[in-house]
Amino acid sequence: MDEVPRWRRAWALSLAMILVTAPLGASPAWAGEGAAVEAPAEAEAEAEAGAEAEADESAGSSADGYDEQVDVGWEDPGPEQPSTGPTVTIEVHDHLRPVYLLPAGTTEGSAAALCEAPCDRRVGDLSGQFVLDGPRRNGSKPFSLSGGDSLRLVAKGGNPKRKTQGIVVIALSAVTAIGLAITPTRVNMRRGMGLTLWGAAGVIGLGGIGSGVALIRFSRTQVKVLSE
Repeated sequence: MDEVPRWRRAWALSLAMILVTAPLGASPAWAGEGAAVEAPAEAEAEAEAGAEAEADESAGSSADGYDEQVDVGWEDPGPEQPSTGPTVTIEVHDHLRPVYLLPAGTTEGSAAALCEAPCDRRVGDLSGQFVLDGPRRNGSKPFSLSGGDSLRLVAKGGNPKRKTQGIVVIALSAVTAIGLAITPTRVNMRRGMGLTLWGAAGVIGLGGIGSGVALIRFSRTQVKVLSE
């Protein structure tokens, strides 16, 4: 039998080693690819399971009614407006608001008010007397409401500062008038000058007192009732 050349034996041995070691070297790579493919699949499955659990919990809470607003009908609708009596409208010609229509002698303020300006609604039985009043104004004198299906109340004045101003004007006018009146009797002067001072004292006194009284009068709310 002929001897196989040495180079052929070396070549055959190398080829055999390559064929034997190739599958062994490829196995870790295949295993890595399998793990890499399998890991996202498992993560995706876990994410889907978590989403389903959250959906079930939200559905359960909605079914129990914890997230819903339930109207139990406890809201206070407020006082019911009367359906009888004339419609009353209140006109206020100043900035002293609010203004309330009240039964005369009422001390509870807005709690007992029939309505607040501009009102424009029915106020029920109008027997008795009423006043217009508010926290920033002097109330009116009592007045009556009657006649017609629609009444318009025109309110003017009522500024509390007017009363103070009226008192100050009266006091200053009186002091000035008295001073002018007694000056001719204390100081030696011609008769004509004395008569002039007495005349000035009268004008200042009467004018100041009249102006002060007017201010005090209009410190209370003035009400004019018009039937329409």
